[in-house]
Amino acid sequence: MMKTKAILIGGSPCAGKSTLSAYLGKKYNYQVIKADDYMFRHIEEADEKTQPIMYRWKTEPWHELFSREVDVQLKEEIAFYHEEWELVKRDILCDIRSDKVIIEGCALLPALATNLIDDARLFFIVPTETFQREKYALRTWAFDILNDAYDPKVAFNNWMERDIGFAGYIANEAEKFGFKLLVMEGKQSTEELVEELLDSIGLL
Repeated sequence: MMKTKAILIGGSPCAGKSTLSAYLGKKYNYQVIKADDYMFRHIEEADEKTQPIMYRWKTEPWHELFSREVDVQLKEEIAFYHEEWELVKRDILCDIRSDKVIIEGCALLPALATNLIDDARLFFIVPTETFQREKYALRTWAFDILNDAYDPKVAFNNWMERDIGFAGYIANEAEKFGFKLLVMEGKQSTEELVEELLDSIGLL
C-alpha cells in the first residue's frame, strides 16, 4: 500500500483554506482534495433515519435554514459534519492519487480528522469576524440563495453569526486537541501564512 504524506487543513468558512491549499499544492507538488466539494453529493445520499440533519438540508429551502436562530444553526452545522464524516472519509480515500496530498475543508473537525490518515500533519485556520464578513460580502451566490427569505438581511446576519460561532468552536477544539491554529486577519499574505505554517509543522 502506498504510504501517503498528508497535510490536513481544517477550519471555518471563508478563512482562506482553499487559497492556502492551492498555493502549497503548486509550490510543493501536492495533490489537493477539497473535502467540502463532496457536500452536495452527500446531502443527496442522506438517509432520513441515520442522517437526519443532512436529510433536512436536502429537503428544506436554504433560505429557511439560514433564517432560524443562530444557536440552532450552529448546533446543526456541527452535527451535520459528524453525520457526514464517514462519507467524507470514503470519498477522500478513494480520490487520493498521489503519495503527497493536502486535504482541506470545514468537514475536517478536530475531533474527527485525526483518524483519517496515519501520521498526517493537521492544523486549522479561522477568520476574524471582520475578514469573514468582508469576504462573504463578495460572494454574490450567498445573497442569491436568501432572496426568498422573509427578511434576507436577517437571514444573512444569522448565517454570519453561525459561522462566527463555528470559528469559535473550531478554535476551542483545536486548542483542546493540541493542534496548530492560524487566524486569518486579512493582513497576512499567503506567503506569510505559509511561513507561519512551516514554522509549526516543519518543511514539506
